[in-house]
Amino acid sequence: MRNRRGSSICEFGAAIILFCCLLVPLIGFLTAPIRYAVGVSVVRDLTQRLARVEKRSDVSEVLKEEWYRNFTRACGVNFVSTEVSIDCRNTTAELRVQAMDPVPSEYLDDLSARCELQLDVKAELDPFIPGGNSIPVQFTQCAYWEHMGTDSATGEGFINE
Repeated sequence: MRNRRGSSICEFGAAIILFCCLLVPLIGFLTAPIRYAVGVSVVRDLTQRLARVEKRSDVSEVLKEEWYRNFTRACGVNFVSTEVSIDCRNTTAELRVQAMDPVPSEYLDDLSARCELQLDVKAELDPFIPGGNSIPVQFTQCAYWEHMGTDSATGEGFINE
């Protein structure tokens, strides 16, 4: 005959082992796509903001803002490094300009030329379980540079200031 007092302890122990060994890691795997989606949306928003600044020198000021780093850190996404470049294309050539290097005048004078700001962000997704390995990811987003005109005071293109 079974004892009514202790019979459920064996079954409860197996349920705890199943919960700890199977369900907790699965929950950890489910948080990675959510954190990745947060990182993609923040990088997309940040790229749009950077492409709309008036001068390219203002890009570094926007990148120094802490709102997006604090938000993503709270969501489990840590930005490791950010790199900004400008891709310029006209009818005959294509050029990638790094960071604050000036865009050549043949791209500024050509009305068919298009310049795109590209933001590359290296990040790490925090593990769900403390002590686990973080997941390295890279986000890349592009947006057309909005201000292709020239500054009337300096005569320089907004993209080179």
